[in-house]
Amino acid sequence: MGWSMAENEPQSGGIYDSYEEQASEWLAQSVDYIQQFYDENADASIREYVRHKPGLSLMMAGFAGLITGVVLRHR
Repeated sequence: MGWSMAENEPQSGGIYDSYEEQASEWLAQSVDYIQQFYDENADASIREYVRHKPGLSLMMAGFAGLITGVVLRHR
């Protein structure tokens, strides 16, 4: 991407446009991969926690439901 000295704005059609597009695509793909990886790991860790401590998990879910009910009822 070239820069215009007079206007201090980027010029289109520079020699780096293809590199910028490729880098942008790689970055978008990386973000998608990381987000998918995080979602899978978060899901697995929650499932593991519930397997090891089912009673506490049910108490926490019940408490969250109770708080949600109180908040929504007083609206």
